[in-house]
Amino acid sequence: MRIPMCTFKGPPNTSRHPYHFNDVRKALNSILDSFRNTYDRDLEGFVLDFKKPKLLSNLRYTFYDSPFIHVDVEADFYLFRPTVGCILKGIVNKTGADHVIMLVHKMFTVSIPKQYNMEEWPGDKVEVGQQIRCHLTEINEWSKFPFICGTLKSDYLEGCRLLESMIYPQCD
Repeated sequence: MRIPMCTFKGPPNTSRHPYHFNDVRKALNSILDSFRNTYDRDLEGFVLDFKKPKLLSNLRYTFYDSPFIHVDVEADFYLFRPTVGCILKGIVNKTGADHVIMLVHKMFTVSIPKQYNMEEWPGDKVEVGQQIRCHLTEINEWSKFPFICGTLKSDYLEGCRLLESMIYPQCD
């Protein structure tokens, strides 16, 4: 099982119009910025960030009749690699009668619907701003932004920060 978050050194291949290379450093960052928050098949994960960008190829080769310059770039990528069955920790940012929405790494939304046949659902007890854990049941990485679905089990608070309202309840 892959870990949900990791670093990876990899070379994406991309192409850009020549005017992008007036400032090579800016062009390099622009190329790598285009990978952020998207699923990359070669890296097998969602690119969160990168550091130490490096141009591997010269800026002189084109293919056939294409006006674009093809370049190989290497960088250390920070990847989010969730898999079905793994446990994710995040912050609740919306609750409803039959669902909870959790934000992971401040950018990925995880939908947690109420199970069809559950009488006592842990989602009824969570509050917005609370940290919880969920078990992933479905991931669709082929859309622009991933669709991630999970379920709450009885251990949904294990290892999570508690809200102050849970530690110091209000006395009326």
